[in-house]
Amino acid sequence: MLITRSDRSSLALWWWTIDRFLLSSFFILLVFGIFLVMASSQHLAESFNISSHYFTLRHILFGLISGISFLPPINCPPINEKLSKIQIANMIYNK
Repeated sequence: MLITRSDRSSLALWWWTIDRFLLSSFFILLVFGIFLVMASSQHLAESFNISSHYFTLRHILFGLISGISFLPPINCPPINEKLSKIQIANMIYNK
């Protein structure tokens, strides 16, 4: 599948606006972390009498949850800058 600059689908707009270096760095660190957790957590898991891949599965789960932050917000209206400043001021001064 080739994504061109003239394509205006949601996926294409996301692909051309995402920081691809940050995205690839995130996945490289996630995979490297999975290998490190798999190598080091088996002894600890055995001492706690739990599954040997317990910590690996948790690492993958939290990696997927944090990976969701790369997805674009869906159906979010643009925020009016003046309105948001007024709301912040309201929260600060009306405690």
